[in-house]
Amino acid sequence: QSEKQEYLEGWQRAKADLINFKKEAEESRNKFAKFATEDLITQIIPVLDSFDMAFASTDSNGEGQNWLKGFEHIRTQLLTVLQANGIEQINPEGEQFDPQHHESLETIPVEDKAKDNRVVEVVQKGYSLNGRQIRAAKVKVGHI
Repeated sequence: QSEKQEYLEGWQRAKADLINFKKEAEESRNKFAKFATEDLITQIIPVLDSFDMAFASTDSNGEGQNWLKGFEHIRTQLLTVLQANGIEQINPEGEQFDPQHHESLETIPVEDKAKDNRVVEVVQKGYSLNGRQIRAAKVKVGHI
């Protein structure tokens, strides 16, 4: 009788182990699929940076406004596609500087204590893929 009970318990453990293994394998596959596009995304992000730099350098006297609107539309389309695939822009302007999430390029002297150790300017936005940071924001930090 005890031998039968021992076999039954062993079989039940083996069955539970198999079920757990299947769950872990499915989670692993889902996680892989969720982050499989990361390499492609990290190649596309510099294109967004170029758009941002181009917009920052345009003149505001009205010349080339149709050109500018066209590029804004293309940029918006690109952002929409990326967001649909789990990409989020990180724009930490005004936030407390955090070296785990921000890359400091320089410190800027500030007079206001409220701006001390805060992000004063964002040079390049950061990005996250499905909640996981894939590129830190490059920032300038205020310092008294």
